Parts: sequence; C-alpha cells; structure tokens
Amino acid sequence: LKTFTTIALTVSAFYSIAQKFTIEKAATPYSNIIEWKGMGGILMNKIVNSNQIYLTLIGEKDKSIWNQQIAPPNEKYFFISSENARYVYFLRNLNPEAGKIYFDQLNSAGNVKYTNVNMQTVIRNLGYDILNLELKNVVVTDKALVHHFRYHDKKEKVFVDIATFITHHNMLVYAVELGKSKEDDVKNGKTNTFQYVGFTGDEICFADYSSAANSKAWNAIIFNSKGQEQRRLVLKNKASNHQSFGT
Repeated sequence: LKTFTTIALTVSAFYSIAQKFTIEKAATPYSNIIEWKGMGGILMNKIVNSNQIYLTLIGEKDKSIWNQQIAPPNEKYFFISSENARYVYFLRNLNPEAGKIYFDQLNSAGNVKYTNVNMQTVIRNLGYDILNLELKNVVVTDKALVHHFRYHDKKEKVFVDIATFITHHNMLVYAVELGKSKEDDVKNGKTNTFQYVGFTGDEICFADYSSAANSKAWNAIIFNSKGQEQRRLVLKNKASNHQSFGT
C-alpha cells in the first residue's frame, strides 16, 4: 500500500492563499519547489548518495498530478520554463560543449526525455564558429527551446545576433541570423542589438530598437519554431503617441 502525506504550502508565486495537496510520501524529504508558470509547481527531492532527483507536479487539484525523475551529473542543472509553455527543460549545460546541448525535457503529461542536440553544423552553415559566439539568452516557447547568441565581428566592427530553435517534438535544430548592428551605433545609443521579446503559439519574436535620425522604432522579426521568418513589424515611437511592443 502507498503511504500518503498531506502538506500545506504557502507559495505566493502560485496562489494567493495556502493550498493543501495530498502527495505520495517520498523516501527523502522534499528539498525544493520550483514554479512551472501556468501549470503549477514541481516538488523536488534528492536521493542520498545518488544523482537522482524525484519530481512531483502539483496543480490546482488536491492531489499530485504525476511523479518523475531525472539524474543530472553532480545534481547540476539549469531549469528553463515560460508561462503556459507545455514543456520545461533541465539543461546540463547552458553553453554548447563540443557543439552540443545536453538536457532532460519534461512535458506537461509527465514524460521525460534525456538527449543531446548538436548545434555546431547549423551554426557553421551560417558562416560562424560556435566557439566564437556569446550566449545571451535561453528560453522555452510553446514549440521550441530557443538559444540567442551574439558574435562580435571586431574586424567589421559589427555585432551579429543569431538564434537557434530546437523543436520539442522531434529535437531538430534550426538556426537563423537575426541581423547586424554597427558597433559605433550601439555605443552611441543610435541602435541596440536584438533582444528576445516573447512568443504566441508558434510565433517567436525578436526585436531591436533604432533611434537613428528621425526614425525611432522597434524593428521586430517573427519566426516559427523551424526558424522560418513569418513577418516583420516596425513600431514607431512618437513623443505624443508612445507605442510599446509585445506579443
């Protein structure tokens, strides 16, 4: 017979009042709780003398939803999630190691998949060496795990922004060059480099801001999870009619 225990958690990030959850009693005490925005919270307990970590998802119901486990080396991981995204990732490494990213992928149904993806080829196809790229951001959207890199071309005096997309369902990786920004323009505040803005469904948006001359505007590019450009938007800012950008 399974032994159950009822615990009360007060977590302001999830709920405004204390919630009671009935969950299966773990072999070792729960040591941490992390938020999965839009889904609930993940309770974690580490197994003594092992790299195994047990995961229990709790939601708005009065019982735990599922139990799973991962085994990151030395218990080291980087948790990547986004609000209402149906997948979260426990990355073993943020920056590629020998061109690869290693991770546990966890979906909302409780399925875990450990794998690695090689980014080196798609980056090389763009004409760049992955070893020369600086990682700026890692995010998860509803359809893909997205890495944002930047290359500083000191000879041409430009910054080059690059994004990679790893699709959730088949782990295929795609890469695109977002654009280039002149070094002097960035230093003088006339423009900035590309930034990740957000996602809606299979639309993933990056944008940069330009204040050159009389053309102050956000220049946005929207891609799908395969790195295919969908459309571009230019949102101008005026002193009397400020516009903000969002997805």
